[in-house]
Amino acid sequence: MSVRVMTEVWNLQLPDSQKIVLLALADAANDEGHCWPSMASLARKCSKGQRTVQGVIKTLVSAGHVTRREVAGRGCEYWVHPVKEGTPAAAAPPQILRRARNAPRNRRGGPPQPLPDTPAATADKPSENHKEPSLDASHPRDARPAGKPNDEKPSKAKTVIPDWIPVEPWNGYLEMRKRIGKAPTDRAIELMIGKLDRWRADGHDPGAILDTATEHNWTGLYEPKEPRNAKRNDGSPDDWRGSARSREPDRRDGFTRSLDETIAGGRAGCAPVG
Repeated sequence: MSVRVMTEVWNLQLPDSQKIVLLALADAANDEGHCWPSMASLARKCSKGQRTVQGVIKTLVSAGHVTRREVAGRGCEYWVHPVKEGTPAAAAPPQILRRARNAPRNRRGGPPQPLPDTPAATADKPSENHKEPSLDASHPRDARPAGKPNDEKPSKAKTVIPDWIPVEPWNGYLEMRKRIGKAPTDRAIELMIGKLDRWRADGHDPGAILDTATEHNWTGLYEPKEPRNAKRNDGSPDDWRGSARSREPDRRDGFTRSLDETIAGGRAGCAPVG
């Protein structure tokens, strides 16, 4: 636990859910704000569901308070760098910044002053970013709305796999989907996790469901027809009482079982007298 990071989080003005999740991350972080908690431990500390915590973390990432990086097979690691109101995130990992197209240079390092739209004055000036083509009629796909030169959509965070899903059956199922050329999308993965969570609550094993789908090359997941702990009463000799209400195993030895069956057969063959 880093006292410095915890103090910075306490000084922030945030909604209750965001603040408790950020405090839980800071509680697991070192002085650099780096931590590697599991989603289950965060949900337990915050007394919230894992999906709720995941949604709050996405909000904190968008606000610049947290940086999240997913590591294959090991979960996610986080960097906590609380951003005060009106100040940039100094502790956040550096990001590549691009100067707006046609914006003047400022030798003093301050932000460039906005200029009125003058297409005629800037038409002959080439773009300083040579990786992007100039905006003209020959590149309609590159055209962007006026006034938003660097309007880029934020990348969507990848789905976090819950701790209760076994690794080998999950990876085996994904490899099978990729092998047959039908790799699932992020939305499909979220739906599959929701199904497995419901079936797990009903007593089914998520690993067995995944292995069954992998074995049959199924692109979908299906709920087992019967729960694992269901027992069958089909009138076999083992069901010596002949009643579906009895689900206890037959612990009689061979002699006692044979004697009981002989007595039962004799009673069935006797006709009433008179």
